[in-house]
Amino acid sequence: MMSQAGRYDFDPQCMDHSVRARDSHLDRHVMVKRGWTEEHRPQLQSQIATLSASQSRHLADVYDLLSLPDDQLAIVEESIEGQTLIEWMAAGPTDEGDVLRTLLQIANALLVLETAGLVAASLGAEHWRFDDEGILNLSLYPLMEAGVLEPRFGSTNLLLELSEHAKELALRYTQATAKPLVAVSDPILMGLLNGTPESGSSIGKYRERIRAHCLRDRHRAVTVYRGQPTEMNRAQPALRLAHPTTGVATIVLHYDGLQFSVRECDGEVYRNNLPVWPGFVIDGSCVITLGASTRPWNERYFVTLDITHPEVIF
Repeated sequence: MMSQAGRYDFDPQCMDHSVRARDSHLDRHVMVKRGWTEEHRPQLQSQIATLSASQSRHLADVYDLLSLPDDQLAIVEESIEGQTLIEWMAAGPTDEGDVLRTLLQIANALLVLETAGLVAASLGAEHWRFDDEGILNLSLYPLMEAGVLEPRFGSTNLLLELSEHAKELALRYTQATAKPLVAVSDPILMGLLNGTPESGSSIGKYRERIRAHCLRDRHRAVTVYRGQPTEMNRAQPALRLAHPTTGVATIVLHYDGLQFSVRECDGEVYRNNLPVWPGFVIDGSCVITLGASTRPWNERYFVTLDITHPEVIF
């Protein structure tokens, strides 16, 4: 027999801690997840407000807190109807782009938790589910444990969770295609994809590198030197810039499909008034100066460098 607790139709006698219900006001399905008492209300309200403010597309929305008999409290969460991450991996991913986009979505969600100072009780693959638009969502309240979210003990826990998912995704891809991910050869991602993230690294650093791989060969940069614009991209990956006076300053910029960097540098070369060197990564728009500040103004030359970063479409 169904009974109604306010606007939500579900069976209160069901012993499951997670119950699918219908929101009679908005005519949609939700998940009612029990396991808290009224004493947890302030904590849960604070956590829900923090997560709502993040506006993350990769965390399942929490709509309501529902009071139940016997001082019990339930969370009303968005019902995601698509495949779980476990089901998706079991099908054998064969497209590296899909694997990297999935890993990027996991990193996005975990970075939100890290920024908010929160950790979910479980981040296993069974708690990640794709919605009808193909967006991967994490259900943060999957268990009946009181206070599923706790202050973080440090970002290490979340980084290890990211690495576990990365390792499993890389393994499933290799099993399905009989070849490793190209990204495994990246020195920055190698440890993450092998389940041994680099000590002292961060979710943010890995997220940006995964994002770069998702956009491989699609970045571009435009330089303007002495009124002449030049574009750098996959087809034109290198550019040499030199001071008009021989021997004063020379720089060679390079695009490797993932990022722009300084390949060669000689003499008085500066980026935003700071020295650069071979291997220096240029991660954003800037001004490159040829000629030291000790020179007269008319002996210094300025190069504007604008880098465009396309968006990853999920």
